[in-house]
Amino acid sequence: MKRWISILIMAYILVAISWWGYLLFKKNNDYYTAMHSNTSDVEQLALIEDERRRQSIMIIGEGVVLAISVLLGIGLIYRSVTKEIQNINSQNNFLLSISHELKSPIAAIKLAIQTLLRPGLKEGQKKLLMDRAVLDTDRLERMVENVLISANFDNDRFKIYYEDVDVRALVTRIVTEYKQLSDRIFNLGVDLAHPIYKTDQSALRIILDNLLENATKYSKEDKPVDIELVARDGQLRLSVSDQGIGISDYEKSKVLDRFYRSNEQDVRTQKGTGLGLYIVKRLVVELKGTVDIRNNHPRGTIVHINFPAGVSS
Repeated sequence: MKRWISILIMAYILVAISWWGYLLFKKNNDYYTAMHSNTSDVEQLALIEDERRRQSIMIIGEGVVLAISVLLGIGLIYRSVTKEIQNINSQNNFLLSISHELKSPIAAIKLAIQTLLRPGLKEGQKKLLMDRAVLDTDRLERMVENVLISANFDNDRFKIYYEDVDVRALVTRIVTEYKQLSDRIFNLGVDLAHPIYKTDQSALRIILDNLLENATKYSKEDKPVDIELVARDGQLRLSVSDQGIGISDYEKSKVLDRFYRSNEQDVRTQKGTGLGLYIVKRLVVELKGTVDIRNNHPRGTIVHINFPAGVSS
C-alpha cells in the first residue's frame, strides 16, 4: 500500500511539473508571437525568433532537469526510509530471537540445578547433570559474546591479537564439545605440517563455534558434519560441510549480512539471531581472510574459511 502511495505521489509531481512547464512554454511562445506581430523589420524578426528558440530550449531543459532531480530525490528518500524500516524490523526480530535463544540454556541450567537439589541422586547422575549445565552455560556465554562482538564491530573497538596457537588442539576441543551436546556424527580431518600457528585464538574459536552451530541447526541429526583443517602455503583453510537444507545462490552473500535470516520455511522454523555468519565474515576480514560459501553435493552447504597464519618457530 505504501509503495503505491509513493508511486502516485511521484506521478502527481511529474504531471504537475509537466503541466507548469507546458504553461510556461505556451506563455513564452505567446509573448514572442506578440513581439513578432508588432514589427516588420527582417533583422528584428530574426533576433526575436532566435531569442524565442533559446528560451524554449531553456524552459524544456530546466523542466527536464527539475523533473529528474525531484524524482531522484524522492527515490533516494524512499530508498533510505525503506532501508531504515528494514533495519528496524531486523533489530526487532533480533530482540525477539535473542530472547528465545537465551531462554533455552537458562531453562536447561535451571532444570539441572533443581534436579541436583533433589536427594538420592547418584554420583553418575550428578556428574551428567553438571556436565550438561556447564555445556549450556558455555552456549549461553557464546550467545552473549556474539552480541558483544557485534556491538564492538559497530564501535570499532574489536582488535585482533596474534599469538602462538595450537590450532589442532583448539579445533579438536571445540568439535569434542559439540559431540557432547548431541548424538550427531562429527568427522574431523586435520592436515597440518606444524602444530603451532600465529593467529587469534579467540577469533578462530568464535568462527568455528558459529559454523558448527549453523551446520547442526540446519541439518538433520542423522546426517554427519564434516570439518577439515588444512595448512597450505602460509594459509589456514577451515571448512565445515553439512548435508542440510542448503543456501540458494541468491542468498549466499546476503546470509553474511547482520540480522539477515532466509525466508525459507525450514530456516524460519529454527531459532536464530542472524548474527552468526555476519560475525564469521567480520572476524575473517579482520584476519585478512576470505569466506567462500558453496553447495555441498548432493545437498547441503560447505563454508570455506581461508586466512593467513604464520608458522610459529
